[in-house]
Amino acid sequence: MVKKNKIKKIISRIFFPKRIIIGHEGKINALSINYRKKIFGSGSSDSTFKIWDLNTFSYISEYKGHIGSIETLLLSEKHDLAFSGGEDMIIKCWDTEYNKIIANYSGHFSGITALSMHPILNILVSSSKDCTTRIWDLRMRKEIKSLVGHKDTVTSVLTNTESPHIITSSLDRTLCLWDIVMNKPFCKILSHKNGILDLVKDFSDTYFLSLSKDIIKIWRKDGTFVKKYFNHNSSNINLCIGKDSKIIVSEKGNILNHRTLKKKKNCQYFTKPPEIFNFSKKNSEISSLVIDDVSGGVLCGKENREICIFSEKWVSLS
Repeated sequence: MVKKNKIKKIISRIFFPKRIIIGHEGKINALSINYRKKIFGSGSSDSTFKIWDLNTFSYISEYKGHIGSIETLLLSEKHDLAFSGGEDMIIKCWDTEYNKIIANYSGHFSGITALSMHPILNILVSSSKDCTTRIWDLRMRKEIKSLVGHKDTVTSVLTNTESPHIITSSLDRTLCLWDIVMNKPFCKILSHKNGILDLVKDFSDTYFLSLSKDIIKIWRKDGTFVKKYFNHNSSNINLCIGKDSKIIVSEKGNILNHRTLKKKKNCQYFTKPPEIFNFSKKNSEISSLVIDDVSGGVLCGKENREICIFSEKWVSLS
């Protein structure tokens, strides 16, 4: 009796190029999505940020006011507000309904690197190249705390509903989990061999990921190490995570990898043919990255002024 060979059907997620948007005059440094209003924003080295329709990708409005590059951008889900920070050391609060500045937050002594709004408390948290993290009261529109503990640029900041309310990373290779009542870290971890470039957290507030030029590590929010992902070697690397725990990593001009928190196994490599996944005529590196959790697609900001949109599809590879 001859046994028939069973052919296994392999189903995989593939990200297909959908559209290119060009609206800035400089590198795209930051992307942020507001799902409630169905818009996204892009911050650029041309000193402006723009708002776009998330469904049609059409241009809506432009915001000018910074002197120098915008390095970080946050669209608030709770209010019709946007926050931008950059090389001019000022955080600007914008009313996106009436397209105007309503507040300037000054206090940092060097460029702003990241912004995060607390999910419950009415505070904004900023990190900077001046090695500090500052907390701002949005009602009083002033600084209420300065967190000092890092010895180099604070590259990223996360806020949580429960303790630790604030987690920061730095080029000094450490993570700090802050007690904001005592104004000091209750836990400081020398976690990487190289400076930490970014932090992202999952939507369950259970885990967060730290990114350096050689590795990604996963931690519980209490600072307990879980495991490591991705061995790579690039200082220009970007990381984002979606609601379904999928992790997207970009490096050297292409989206390289897709994994999940639940599976250490790769779900997809973007390696060949390169012209499919890097569909710009100008081969330019990705400088910012965000997942659209509604459509499942990926938005990429690039150094050549482009915003590239990839859509997600399930396909058979067998």
